[in-house]
Amino acid sequence: MRRGLSLRWKLILGSVIVEVTMLALLVVNSVRLIETSLVEQAELRLKEVSVLLNAAVGPSLAAQDYGPILDVFSTSQREQGIAYLALWDNRGRLVALDGWPVAQPLPTPTPTKNIDISGNSLRFDTRIPITVAGQPYGALQFGVSTRFLVEARSKLMQQSLTIAAIEVSLSVILLILLGIWLTRHLKKLEAASKAVSAGDYSVRLDVDSSDEIGSLAQAFNAMAAEIASRLRALRDSEVRYRNLSDLTSDWYWEQDENLRFTHFAGSNFREFPDLAKTLIGKQRWESDLIVISPQAMAAHRATVEAHLPFRDFEYKTISANSSAKYLSISGNPVFDESGIFTGYRGTGSDITVRKEAEAAMLESEQKFASLFQISPLPLALTDLSTGLLSDVNESWSKLFGYSHDEAISRSLEFLHLFKYENERRAFENLIARYGRCDLVEAHLARRDGTIINSELAGRMLEIGQRRFFVWCVRDVTHQRRVEAQIRDLNTQLEKRVAERTHKLQQTLETLSRAQNELISSEKLAALGRVVAAVAHELNTPIGNSVMVATTLDEKAREFAAQVEGGSIRRSQINEYITASCAGTDMLMRNLQQAHNLIHSFKQVAVDQTSDRRREFELKTMMGEILATLAPTLRKTPYHLSLNIADGLVMSSYPGPLGQVVTNFVNNSLLHGFDGLSEGEMHLFAQDKPDSGFIELRFSDNGHGMDAEHLKHIFDPFFTTRLGQGGSGLGLNIVYNLVTRILGGSIDVSSTQGTGTTFTLYLPKVAPEQAADQSE
Repeated sequence: MRRGLSLRWKLILGSVIVEVTMLALLVVNSVRLIETSLVEQAELRLKEVSVLLNAAVGPSLAAQDYGPILDVFSTSQREQGIAYLALWDNRGRLVALDGWPVAQPLPTPTPTKNIDISGNSLRFDTRIPITVAGQPYGALQFGVSTRFLVEARSKLMQQSLTIAAIEVSLSVILLILLGIWLTRHLKKLEAASKAVSAGDYSVRLDVDSSDEIGSLAQAFNAMAAEIASRLRALRDSEVRYRNLSDLTSDWYWEQDENLRFTHFAGSNFREFPDLAKTLIGKQRWESDLIVISPQAMAAHRATVEAHLPFRDFEYKTISANSSAKYLSISGNPVFDESGIFTGYRGTGSDITVRKEAEAAMLESEQKFASLFQISPLPLALTDLSTGLLSDVNESWSKLFGYSHDEAISRSLEFLHLFKYENERRAFENLIARYGRCDLVEAHLARRDGTIINSELAGRMLEIGQRRFFVWCVRDVTHQRRVEAQIRDLNTQLEKRVAERTHKLQQTLETLSRAQNELISSEKLAALGRVVAAVAHELNTPIGNSVMVATTLDEKAREFAAQVEGGSIRRSQINEYITASCAGTDMLMRNLQQAHNLIHSFKQVAVDQTSDRRREFELKTMMGEILATLAPTLRKTPYHLSLNIADGLVMSSYPGPLGQVVTNFVNNSLLHGFDGLSEGEMHLFAQDKPDSGFIELRFSDNGHGMDAEHLKHIFDPFFTTRLGQGGSGLGLNIVYNLVTRILGGSIDVSSTQGTGTTFTLYLPKVAPEQAADQSE
């Protein structure tokens, strides 16, 4: 065998290759970066020279003064490293040339991006336009020497290569020393391994280091000792088990020349202690724990007495605790060197699990067959390997009119079961692709030609080594007919609903108009009650004023008569003045009271009849409402108190808001305090900061309401005093006014026996939508 490189030199060589590769990449990259930098410097210098030459030559060329141009050429060649210069005017005539033979044609200009510093060319030729103030006057071609760039590139490359060579040399020396140091113990391991492979298992390594090499040496010593020990044990058992090496089994057994068992081996046979006791020294058919038919045992006995090999002889064994096991036995006859039969050697395995699985599968198949046949659903079994029907149940035969024998071993195509060919192909494609189908609808044909709408569903199953598809049919013809009728009924129902909806919309519009009229009537009725109360209240101050005015008139006439008779006395004058002052004071008080009442009534009346939107202070507006309600409340033992902070300004509809409060008061008087000798009502309002809303709360301590009445309190025409003065519209009107016109929300809480509280959340500025509705 050809010997290759040692591990030491492979390590060194691999490291050197990696080192050289990395240095080469670094050198190449350095050269590329150097060339890029030099080219950029050359391009920058070329641009600077072009600008200088254009500035120096342009004015002279424009003036057609060519003498200074030659001086510029000489200076440029000396200071800028320019090899030659050639100048043309705007007519294309060569007007100046320096540094280039006249008879030799000028070189072709090189593009700026093709500056070459690799050493192939030592000059770069370029051509630039000559312009003055943006006006072209000619063109200038010149050649710039690139020798300094080539020399700089060569010097940098030489330095990089020198550094790389020194680096590689030092790395090779270091790697050689490292490889020798790392592999010194591996040489000892190699020698010991060769000795072990030659059969010397007594060799041991004396490496005592604590690194991985030391651990490897200890493992090698342990392995050599273990190999020597196992080799001795292997030699002892080699002869006994040589003939069994080709068999795969759970345990081994041996028989002598008289077919009596002599030995059992294997841990699994310990599960059959009773069988082992009964078989040692006996023949297999002499055991009482082996259960098998006499014919099968006789056939097996004939085989072994003929000294023939046998395989997979199966029988049942019963242990002392009556548990049953199934065993499978295989054996080979053994002959000595002379060909004389010396017994059997074989293997045995426990096949109880397989037997139980086979029995369970058989039972499952029997159950499936029974359920398949007695199922009320039409069922069919298709063999997927052939596409033919393997079985159908009685329900399937009744549905389609084919007997069991007529359907078996027939394909769906042969029976023309599907009315439409595309539906049959789609059904078979589902089976082939997914092995299942779920409620696939198809038109199936009975034997008599009748077409039925059907839903097909099925699953794939495996029976033994074969795959089948079991599928059922559900006749949905009647269902589809009913569904069509339902669709027709739905269409007719939709038409009826549309007609009824139209009628309901008309009715709703009529009710809406009636509701608006009722609201207006309720407003006018409330205003009428206020008018009656105010008129009654005005009667007293106005009557008093008339009486005082009459008395003053009589006193004035008496005083005038006394003055005219000339018999007036000072005491009479003082009496007249005193009576006049008293009467005037009484007259002013009564008239002021009437004035205040009329002013409040006028404002409330205007608000409630016009629904105007205006800005008002809530406390002042509620005071006016309270003034109009005062005559009504004075006739009752009930009181209304205000608790409203100053400065709560709203831009809303005072008329609807006043009507809401008036309805609350009337509701308390009519329902809350019915039959009570006294009662208190409170009107409270507060600002809700940062929300733009005001909380307005009206409460009384009257009877209250139960939960059932509370659910319907805002429903129209709902009242507990129907026919007794209650219309059932008061709180419905309140709900509509609060939610539609005032743009707020209303909530009510009440407990029977403790009173009722209405809580309103009203925006300080009523929404425009509410304003439009009010108009």
